[in-house]
Amino acid sequence: MAKRTRLLSAHAQALNLIASKYAVAVVVTNQMTTKIVHKGQSNQDSFSYLVPALGESWSHAITSRIVLAQTGRSKEIKIKSKRKDKRTGEEVRETIMENVSIRQASLVKSPSRKQKAVDFIVVQAGIRQVPQSSRKRTQADNQGSTEGMAFKAQKPSI
Repeated sequence: MAKRTRLLSAHAQALNLIASKYAVAVVVTNQMTTKIVHKGQSNQDSFSYLVPALGESWSHAITSRIVLAQTGRSKEIKIKSKRKDKRTGEEVRETIMENVSIRQASLVKSPSRKQKAVDFIVVQAGIRQVPQSSRKRTQADNQGSTEGMAFKAQKPSI
């Protein structure tokens, strides 16, 4: 077993122990990286694809995997905010319209839950559910892109 794999396994065991002992979820991010494959002498014979940076061995160490991705869709939403007026010091409430990117969280690996994808937005106040519109969601909306960043959540195994 390679040293890198042994170290990853030791970290996974330690995180599993913490999750079990304290009944907490441990979240580990796993950045995507590009793997380049050369097939022949020229660069034209090469191709590339995305792979998790922690490698294949890490995928066996996790309990649940949630993939975060950008959908390429956006929505104009009303955002209510409050701020202090610089001149008067009084609290000012205002509503503004903002175009926000819709992102998707997809549960792709879980011992106890079915695969599912949900849309979300990130606003100044934090992560929020996408406000519902009058149109019905289609199957294509539920698919989303699997490209992008992924994170792996270690669920406590009690």
